[in-house]
Amino acid sequence: MSLHDRLNAVTKTKEEVRDAEYEEGYEEGITSAEICINYIQERLMDKVKHGEYTEQFNGKKYVEIFYSGEWINQIENGMGLELSVNIVENLRSPKNLVSIIYNIVNQGKYDGFVHKMFEFSLQEEVSFKILCKYNYLDEVFEFNPVVGTQKNLCFFQKRKLTVGILCSVTY
Repeated sequence: MSLHDRLNAVTKTKEEVRDAEYEEGYEEGITSAEICINYIQERLMDKVKHGEYTEQFNGKKYVEIFYSGEWINQIENGMGLELSVNIVENLRSPKNLVSIIYNIVNQGKYDGFVHKMFEFSLQEEVSFKILCKYNYLDEVFEFNPVVGTQKNLCFFQKRKLTVGILCSVTY
């Protein structure tokens, strides 16, 4: 077999390569979500074992957790997100306009993660919301990481930024 024949045998179109990368990312996203789901279930169980739930007037119980991962950037990496911060200095004020958003850098990973979380939500009747929390001078503000936010801040510290999953269940 000639080199040309061997090259033709393994040649893939750009669409085939893109589709394969998307599928690989999708599977990685599902795996990341499954890991998060296991930890979320453990945390929910721990809370109710210790009586950390709210009794509702109808006799049902409500429990909520904010899960931000077991290691740094677990949720962001598992969803294929990358932080983007833009700071516009305001010379007339001590506060600057800070734009914070997480860009989707791996669409397959993001889709797989979100799909698995929705599947978990439907199967187990659990509510979830993916959000970002920023602790600024003991004031916490929350926002959707993919939508982003803009705030007037004196300074920005990445270590005060946390992406996580707010999960609640009534049982």
